[in-house]
Amino acid sequence: MTCIVGFTNGSDVSIGGDSAGVGGLDLTVRADEKVFLLGEFVFGFTTSFRMGQLLRYRLTPPPFVEKQDVFEYMATFFIDKVRTVLKDGGFATKEKEMEQGGTFLVGIRGRLFSVQSDYQIAESASRFEAVGCGGA
Repeated sequence: MTCIVGFTNGSDVSIGGDSAGVGGLDLTVRADEKVFLLGEFVFGFTTSFRMGQLLRYRLTPPPFVEKQDVFEYMATFFIDKVRTVLKDGGFATKEKEMEQGGTFLVGIRGRLFSVQSDYQIAESASRFEAVGCGGA
């Protein structure tokens, strides 16, 4: 069971998660983390270790323009780059012309976002978010 949790106080973002790799009834405690730093970003993923590996080792987030709205940046430039990385890495799927990726949390500049499998960006008004089958 995966549970990735994140919290922001408006200036710092903290993300934590378990280390279980689950397939069917098999559970393995993994050495490769589900939570990691990438430049000024902090990530916590669920869905697939392959997706997490692509985000961690292939994603180069586009430059952030200082006066740009953070949510706008995440919903456009950032997510466009994520989509490309997941497609090029063979992870993203497409069914009935709808692309699907995976679910993860990402923090930047004191803001916490949830990226859903349809690539929507969500930001909770509560400043707390949890994803994965243990998220509830």
